[in-house]
Amino acid sequence: MSPERFEKLKTTLARRQPDLTVLMDNVHKDHNLSASLRTADAVDIMKVHGVSPGRAIQRYHLTSGSGRTDSV
Repeated sequence: MSPERFEKLKTTLARRQPDLTVLMDNVHKDHNLSASLRTADAVDIMKVHGVSPGRAIQRYHLTSGSGRTDSV
């Protein structure tokens, strides 16, 4: 690994936000939840909670593969 690449990795890790949690309330569309998770991941937010009273939120596993879903 080049020294430049190693410095970039250290800089990226230093910008993580471990004290920030995203809470999504009453999410109705599964793709909105997925987009929020991707965005949180892109900016290194490590905790995301989704609350959807009265309706299970679908989780998609291996979406490019099997397309299996589970409810949470």
